[in-house]
Amino acid sequence: MSYYDRENVFKGPGKAQRYSKDSFTKELIGKVVKITLTNGSVVQGRLLELGMYDIKLQTSQNQLIILKSAILTVEVL
Repeated sequence: MSYYDRENVFKGPGKAQRYSKDSFTKELIGKVVKITLTNGSVVQGRLLELGMYDIKLQTSQNQLIILKSAILTVEVL
C-alpha cells in the first residue's frame, strides 16, 4: 500500500473531521447578521458569501471580507 493512498491516510482514531456544527450555513446567505469581532468591534450587514475560512458581508457603506477566526459571536437579525 502506498503512503499516498487517499483511501487509507485518514482512517483511525486520529482521523481529521470537518466540524459539523458550523455557525455559518447556506441558509444564512442573504440574511442580515450582527457580528462581534475579536478586537471588540461590531459589524452589521447582509451575508453575501461563505468560504471555508472567511465570509463576505455587505454593510451600509461597503463590502467586507472577514476571517472566521476573527469572529466571536454572530446574531441573526
